[in-house]
Amino acid sequence: MKHDFRSDPDSVDAQRFLEWLEEQTCSHLHRDFGDAEATRGSIFLFANRACEAGLPDAELAGIFGRSLAKAGYGPAEEDAAITILELFVETARVVHAAD
Repeated sequence: MKHDFRSDPDSVDAQRFLEWLEEQTCSHLHRDFGDAEATRGSIFLFANRACEAGLPDAELAGIFGRSLAKAGYGPAEEDAAITILELFVETARVVHAAD
């Protein structure tokens, strides 16, 4: 599923994308919990999807935080995941800057 928040931030389609992204992210993080390499892959996928969609920072952080909590990540795992996310978001923004 794809969406562009730069041109359509508030439609029903935007809401559907947000719900889908959160569900997918939570599912992947839950599935990959305990597998560091797979977790990094899930975080990269989230960062790429969010940046490709032009998701605002507040929405990106909210979805990721809720997904981590729902997937059962504790404070130490959350801190590590957020650090990884920040690195991947930097890269994904560069990649999608020309979109």
